[in-house]
Amino acid sequence: AGTLGSNNNTDTITAMAVYNGYLYIATTGGAAGTGADADKASLYRWDGSSTFTLINTTQGTLSTTAGIDTINCMAVYDGMLFLGTTGVTGNNNNRANVYRYQG
Repeated sequence: AGTLGSNNNTDTITAMAVYNGYLYIATTGGAAGTGADADKASLYRWDGSSTFTLINTTQGTLSTTAGIDTINCMAVYDGMLFLGTTGVTGNNNNRANVYRYQG
């Protein structure tokens, strides 16, 4: 429990969506300083068996925006996966953003 991919500090699964035949899982880590995934948003793709692949290779960063704490929601629209986020650090303080993923 609490482990997705190589990260063993996953605190919360915040959203899930099916896109292009894969299950995508958004997570947020635990308290800062307790290991990988600490207080940073992560997006994983599950292969349907046992492999969770981290999609955003730098946790807490989507596209070029760092400091993203949470992926709050996900929706598939017009062949794309949309992510709604909240940032809590740096220049992204408590700002909501929408990102588009085309896999």
